[in-house]
Amino acid sequence: MHTLAIHLAATITIIGFDLWSKAAIFRFLEAEIIQRPGDTPFLRAGEEHVLFTGFSLEAAINIGAFNGMLSDMRWLLLSISLIAAVGTLFVALFPKRMPWGITLALGMIAGGAIGNFYDRMQFGAVRDFVKWYVGDHVWPNFNIADSGIVVGVTIILLSEIQNARREKRAAAGRSADSPESPPVEPTP
Repeated sequence: MHTLAIHLAATITIIGFDLWSKAAIFRFLEAEIIQRPGDTPFLRAGEEHVLFTGFSLEAAINIGAFNGMLSDMRWLLLSISLIAAVGTLFVALFPKRMPWGITLALGMIAGGAIGNFYDRMQFGAVRDFVKWYVGDHVWPNFNIADSGIVVGVTIILLSEIQNARREKRAAAGRSADSPESPPVEPTP
């Protein structure tokens, strides 16, 4: 399959599932984002819905990036999302032979970036709803777009680590196969 087709399929799948899940879960949790012109959006949310110990659905919004970082830099976050989406598409368009896993990962990153871009444009914040916790330790709420980005980056990092190891083994094999240099005799 052509890299562009894989990239677009992954991108569209992540965007569709992300936007659908945000709308469905926020409706299920009776959560509403309230926006007033010139004001920071705020969330009117219903109850948290525990699915099992350590995992629940809880409506939250994030006006920044991970755990609220850069919350006062909305335009920077919008720009980064747009650059990521266009950049991954550009990379998927041009290489002759890119592994399908990398192409898939780039599509996941693009889909996540576009899903969160949509939320920032539409609501002034990103809708989050997945909550993981162990005892009192709670991971910041996240969504499908965030998951797409994290999984995509992880695939790329693991692939690069694997490639580096493969190259190192190949280089070690080449040096082991080469004949030893003849000894140099000292000059009188």
